[in-house]
Amino acid sequence: MGIRADRERRPAPRPACLRGRRDQHPGHDLATGTEDWTHARKTDAATRVQVTGAIIAGDTSRRMGVDKRGLLVEGIPLLRRVASALAAVSDELVVSCRRDSPPAPALWRPLGARLAFDRLAEAGPLAGVEAALAAAEGELVLVAACDMPWLVPEVLRLLLGEAHRHPEVDGVALRTGRRPE
Repeated sequence: MGIRADRERRPAPRPACLRGRRDQHPGHDLATGTEDWTHARKTDAATRVQVTGAIIAGDTSRRMGVDKRGLLVEGIPLLRRVASALAAVSDELVVSCRRDSPPAPALWRPLGARLAFDRLAEAGPLAGVEAALAAAEGELVLVAACDMPWLVPEVLRLLLGEAHRHPEVDGVALRTGRRPE
């Protein structure tokens, strides 16, 4: 889901345009997570981040009974798969989680992500979305759950394109034949 950051409540200045940063993200070995993405991030204080990729990784996994963030799909942890898709189209990565249960650093630190802790205990995924929006520096925020192993950058680019074409709306979402996703 793409969400436009609330401009009235955030004091930081907003960039005037939306630009994809795919060309600034080098190839990354998903299996090892060894490459450091931080060099591709904007570091100049005068330059604002435009797109934030936010991963909701709260770790309740009640139905599964196990922390799914590190589960392997084709040899790659779920959290890293989602982070890599978001990194291809965003300028910064934020992993939203519960303070008492952060994901293992090996799952997010090699991708240059930072953590944002839920401010409301036991409030579920919406608490994660709220924490990610509060921590985001981008004007646009792409939100994805950590258990979406088949998320691809092309889908995220579609969401960004819709957000760019419709600046009057606060959010965009994909819709299947039945309902929004």
